[in-house]
Amino acid sequence: MNGAKNDEQMTDRRAFVSTGAVLLASSVLVPVMAGAAQAAPQAGHNEGMMSVGHAEADGYVIEATTTSHCGTCEFWGGPRRISTDRKKVTTTGLGWCNNPTSSDYQKQTTPDHGPMGVWKKWQALG
Repeated sequence: MNGAKNDEQMTDRRAFVSTGAVLLASSVLVPVMAGAAQAAPQAGHNEGMMSVGHAEADGYVIEATTTSHCGTCEFWGGPRRISTDRKKVTTTGLGWCNNPTSSDYQKQTTPDHGPMGVWKKWQALG
């Protein structure tokens, strides 16, 4: 009889653990997915930009014609690449400001940081 009771407890533990794993997974995935849906641009701040990834700081697609923002500035030292049609710049994460005339010099900034008066068009954009 003790063997049957132990088997029953083991089955219940397995059921509890598997149920807990499903609940844990859903409690993690739902907020992450909801956060991605809420990554809409704020009034005028991210004009010409679209966020990608699960959070705004994780990635942006910026129109190559966007001026006065770090992501399209010659001096911004963050990870970025230009689309094959040269109309968009994809950036990820933060970058260092390498413009000695900027108030943000040697500080990390987001690609949408700006507008700024010391901006210079990134040469790779043409």
